[in-house]
Amino acid sequence: YDPSSFTSCIHACQNNSVSQQEWHRSTGNPLLIPLNDQYTIALDTDLLESRSLMTRTGNTRLIGMANNRLVGIVALKNLFTFLLLTIDFEENR
Repeated sequence: YDPSSFTSCIHACQNNSVSQQEWHRSTGNPLLIPLNDQYTIALDTDLLESRSLMTRTGNTRLIGMANNRLVGIVALKNLFTFLLLTIDFEENR
């Protein structure tokens, strides 16, 4: 077991599937989703490809992975902020 290695995650929409009163008796195991290409992106994935994946899968967050290790999380809001900053920069050039 390597605690820095990720093989699964819990989707944000599953947060409420276990009531707060049950947290002390429950583990996350029943909620785990195996990490696959629907939830992860590589470090060199560009903005359009990330946005396309989010649209296809309905995921608004993607896990950035390198060598089976978490390196970051990209949210849809991050993509739009980056895009707006890029457009603003190009216009002011």
